[in-house]
Amino acid sequence: KKIYICNDTITGIFSGIYDAWKTKLREEQLGIVLKGAIDQELFCEYVEVEESEQKTIAVENLIKKHLGYDAYWDIYHAVLSDDKEKGDAILGTMLVAREIGNSKKIMQHLTHPKVRKVFELCRQVSNEAHFYREIVRFTELDNGMLFSEIEPKSQILTCLGDHFSNRFPLENWMIYDRTHKMFLLHPKNKHWLL
Repeated sequence: KKIYICNDTITGIFSGIYDAWKTKLREEQLGIVLKGAIDQELFCEYVEVEESEQKTIAVENLIKKHLGYDAYWDIYHAVLSDDKEKGDAILGTMLVAREIGNSKKIMQHLTHPKVRKVFELCRQVSNEAHFYREIVRFTELDNGMLFSEIEPKSQILTCLGDHFSNRFPLENWMIYDRTHKMFLLHPKNKHWLL
């Protein structure tokens, strides 16, 4: 079995999927683990993933073209979860999609454990993002910037960006994710950034 070790980021996981996908091996012959969450198995070859934006874009395009935008949305949300097995579940879902007749219906195959896991992780992240959209409150700092601090389990800042940009387009604001040590920053009249 060949197992790819990657960082717990979108770029890391999608780069790992890119490398695994190119091997043309089957689901039971491949795996993805996150750095810091490795339980080494016997008779496995471990490969460190070299991240790149080019690999990430290629995987995003592959998913959107062959699995559809809805599946991409589910997979993207699953990547944001705090589950340590998410990379393996996403890779497994994509490999199963390669074997079924209509790959755009992959997320309807909930009897497959990896597809079901991606579905559950997506729902979990979406629910957490919805919860934070409802409870985030800003405090105005001395310099006039609006500031909020949250502690989500999942990496949901990108799920909050458009919502708060639409609510406060003429304000400078930021949300700090204390759990993942990341900021969502919105300069007034501009697009948010991470």
